[in-house]
Amino acid sequence: MSVSVCIPTCTRPSYFEEALCSVVGQEQSPKEIIVGDDSDDAATEAVIEGCRAQDVPLLYKRHTPSLGQSKNVHSLLQQATGEYVMVLHDDDKLVEGALERLIACFQDNAKIDAAFGKQQVIDAEGGVRKDRTRVLNQAFDRTPEHEGRQGSSLRSVITQQFPNDGYLVRTELAQRVG
Repeated sequence: MSVSVCIPTCTRPSYFEEALCSVVGQEQSPKEIIVGDDSDDAATEAVIEGCRAQDVPLLYKRHTPSLGQSKNVHSLLQQATGEYVMVLHDDDKLVEGALERLIACFQDNAKIDAAFGKQQVIDAEGGVRKDRTRVLNQAFDRTPEHEGRQGSSLRSVITQQFPNDGYLVRTELAQRVG
């Protein structure tokens, strides 16, 4: 199973570095990492050289002028060549084993189109805020009683159970929907 990880970024090189390194550090390597940079300087590009995986192609494009977040994400999705795609914003990061667990969802049930998990709230130092994490996941039905295949994708979207990033979805579907 091949995965493209798309990272839109804009003028947050230190957060971007954490996001990028969290992808590079996964046990299951993605097929490619695609970065769309809306920054007005070269700081993000410099970060890439310090956290580049040896065996994972990293495609980088700096947009001048800036595309804005929505168009940046759309552009990244259109470039993805993996069977599955993940959007990871520059101020988020993957927990250890995230790709493996999301890929396992598709291996266990070939008929699903998307997989997601819980989110963690972290502080400026990178520590997990357990109280805020629990409240966030409860508010969006990301709890044990709602675990597994969802009965209604529409309900998942309307209740915002499906997170804004860190999910895995079939690339063909993401590209078609936009």
